Amino acid sequence: MSNPKIPKILHQVSTKNCERQSRQAMTKVSQKLRKEFTTVMIGALSIFEEIFGEMWEHGTPVSELSDEALLFFQKWQLARHQILDLGNERLRAAISDITVRLHDLARYNTLFVPVQQDKEK
Repeated sequence: MSNPKIPKILHQVSTKNCERQSRQAMTKVSQKLRKEFTTVMIGALSIFEEIFGEMWEHGTPVSELSDEALLFFQKWQLARHQILDLGNERLRAAISDITVRLHDLARYNTLFVPVQQDKEK
């Protein structure tokens, strides 16, 4: 004779496992997305500095910049700050969206428990 509590216990265990796996998956996806997104933003800013950095005498201490170079440096800092802020905002929005979608997917996991029927002798 099978214990009627077993399917309920298996369902609870399955639910907890699913929740744990969902959290782990979200953490991995979030970390990977954050790393890749940051790499793209910093890489793009670095390329911009390499190509246009001569306008603000890139690498020269701020105290030694000419008036024109200081103006370009200030504009560059403003643009860089806005780019990073926008990128970070979009990153948080993407992670939030992915979290919601992964949570929605977790709802559709179903556990089928095979039940052995007693054979009459």
